[in-house]
Amino acid sequence: LCYNSKTNCFYTTTENQLPVDGSVIGIGSMQGARLRIQSFSAKNLTPQNCYAYITDVPTATSSARQYAFGVSELCALPSGDLLVLEREFWVGNSLSVIGSFVRNKIYKVFLKNAKDISNYVSISTLDRSMFLSKKLLLSWETTLSKGDIANYEGMCLGPTLGDGRQTLLLINDSQHAYKGILGEYLMIVVLPKDIE
Repeated sequence: LCYNSKTNCFYTTTENQLPVDGSVIGIGSMQGARLRIQSFSAKNLTPQNCYAYITDVPTATSSARQYAFGVSELCALPSGDLLVLEREFWVGNSLSVIGSFVRNKIYKVFLKNAKDISNYVSISTLDRSMFLSKKLLLSWETTLSKGDIANYEGMCLGPTLGDGRQTLLLINDSQHAYKGILGEYLMIVVLPKDIE
């Protein structure tokens, strides 16, 4: 959930597909998850526009002890557009646990001229042209083998720097420092000057 002061709307989405839009996308899937980004009026919480969004295709191919895939966070930009954090969290079985990873991608998603899909019961066969356009800003991976594994699930705008660049703050979910393996991380990203 995020709030955009320019549009005076809240935006939210699901992490993975709704049942009406198809099976859960995960390990071995050959397509991205088809999601709905729903906006609500901040004045009275009435539903406004709904937009179709598609994630990248998952990269994991082998079975996992734990796995999560999809959108873990949204962040509104002053321009009225959104930042979307896509995340794939793979924890291996037995000895393969050492290769556990989290792959993260931040996209700028453009809402100007976006098509409202509120009237679609299912978006499982929706034409690709109906989905929001997105631009990759940053991708990175954290791994257990390097000791920096972090499942980022929180994101908000930080202060603007003196040169006009916007900062972005991310925080991970450590599951209460699970078994002493997962740590708490706060990540600061400086966005390019043309991101507004």
